Parts: sequence; structure tokens; C-alpha cells
Amino acid sequence: MNLIDSERTTNACESFHSSFSRNFSSAYSNISTFVNVKKEIQTNTYIVISNINEIKNITNRIYLNKKARIEDLINKYR
Repeated sequence: MNLIDSERTTNACESFHSSFSRNFSSAYSNISTFVNVKKEIQTNTYIVISNINEIKNITNRIYLNKKARIEDLINKYR
């Protein structure tokens, strides 16, 4: 299951429900299947969130490095 893909819908909730329901073979699956699916969703969500934070930190660091370089160049040519 991939939480990032929209699964042919424009609504994130519909997409989640669609991908969630595909994990079950019947309307009344056993509790262990349900718990395993929920654990997988939680793990995938945690990975997505941590990757977003990591990308944000890298982007901020790149921005700060470029900003410092521009300020140095401006000060150098004053």
C-alpha cells in the first residue's frame, strides 16, 4: 500500500479508504489482519513524515548556505 499515490481519486480520504479496503478479503476480516494492516499504515506514515522532515532540513540548509554565500559576495564587492 502506498499512501502517497492518489489511486485515481482526487480526494485524499477516498484514496485512503480505497487502498485500505483493498487489504481485506471480506467485509468482516479477522482482528489480526486488521491490526497488521493498521501497523503497516502506521509504519508507512511514519516513514513519509520523517522523509518530509529530512527533506525540509536539507532544503533549509541549502538555502542558508546560498544565502550566506550571497551575503559574502555582496560584502566583498561593497
